[in-house]
Parts: sequence; C-alpha cells; structure tokens
Amino acid sequence: MKYTRYDMKRKRNGNFTFVFIMAATLIFAFIIGTAIFNLMFKNAAMSELIPKPSKSALEVAKTSEKSIAKYIAVQHGLFQKQEYIEPGKNKLVPYGNPFTISEDQKGTRIFLGIYNEAEGIKAIKTLTDKGIANSKMTFEINTASSPCEEEISAVIDAELTILSKLSDNNIKSIPTEDLKKWCSTEVKEVDKNSKNINVLNELKEHVNGLPKEISKDKVPECYIYIYNVLKKINNK
Repeated sequence: MKYTRYDMKRKRNGNFTFVFIMAATLIFAFIIGTAIFNLMFKNAAMSELIPKPSKSALEVAKTSEKSIAKYIAVQHGLFQKQEYIEPGKNKLVPYGNPFTISEDQKGTRIFLGIYNEAEGIKAIKTLTDKGIANSKMTFEINTASSPCEEEISAVIDAELTILSKLSDNNIKSIPTEDLKKWCSTEVKEVDKNSKNINVLNELKEHVNGLPKEISKDKVPECYIYIYNVLKKINNK
C-alpha cells in the first residue's frame, strides 16, 4: 500500500509568507493613509488661516487695472549733437516712422513711435533683438477719473491704431474718413467743466483737421501732437 507524502514544512513556510505579506501590506497602507490624511488636514487648516479676498475686492482690483490706459513712447536716444539725429532716425526707419522732440537744454529725443502698452512692449523687443539702443517713456490716463479722460483715451487709441498700421512698409497711406466720422458721432459729450475738456476739444479738432489720407510722411506730425497731449495730461 502506497502513501502520499506531504511536505508539511513547505506548506507551513508558504502560509507564513502569505501572512507576512498581508500584514506588511496593511501596515504600509495604514502609514500612507495616515500621511495623506495629515497632509490634507494641514493644508485645509492653512487655507483657513490665509484670508481670502472677497468678491467685491476682486472686482475692484480688476476694475482698477482696466481703468488705467498706458501708452509707451519708444525712445532710441537723447542727442545733443545734430549730426547724430539723422543717422539715429535712419536706424529706426525699417521698424516704423520715427519722430523727434527738441528740448532746449537737454537736446533732441528720437522716438520710434507711440503705442499702447502691449504694442509698445513688442516694439521694444524688436529694437532690442536688432541690437538697437532703446528706452521707454510711459504715460497714463486714468479713464475712470471722469468721462472726459475716457473719451480722450478713446480718441488717442483710434488715431494710434491708424499710425501703427503705417509702420508696415507695404502700406503707403490710410484714409481718415472713418476716423473722422467715428470721432464726430461716437465720442460722447462730457461735462464742460471737466479738468481736461480743452484737451478733448483740441483732440477732436485735430482729428477733424487731418488730411483725407495720412501718408507715412505725416505720421511724425501726428506722433508729436499725441506726445504733447500725453505730456500735458501727465504734467511732464
């Protein structure tokens, strides 16, 4: 009669290994779970300690940011000697329609153009990438201070849109009929006692007096006019 032999030692070892693995798994899961719980609890506690801005505060911040219209006059340099003026302007011609501002004691400033903030940053990057020296002069209009400032900014934006298009070498001139029509019909009437009412009226007259088409050679004149308007508003 034959007997089946069982290896009892191997069986016991197998059970021990299974139990050990299960225990180790449970302990590891407990440690990981505890760590995650503590981390979540700590983060939740910390978030309670950090004051959260109210909805109204966020709206005020957003409105405040939008209420400041920023303009950048991109400057190539300030020169005291006249022989540097034309070479300086010629460096900028491939990238726009440069203009100059003469200041009695300081000398002559050469600018590439005047832009809204976003376009100004692009113009600065272009000159920097080409290795052309540049700096910026920043002007601001608080459009939330009064309807008059808001309309001044709107007119400046409209004219700068046309002037920036003339930086394209393929565009020789741009008609002004639409700009004039927009200025006469869309620019709102404001309080006649507004601080800068004269500036707004002069701007409207300036737009109305523009030629039927603005050609590249007229761009510097327009930039000079806008530059002086921005200086007046910013008391510079």
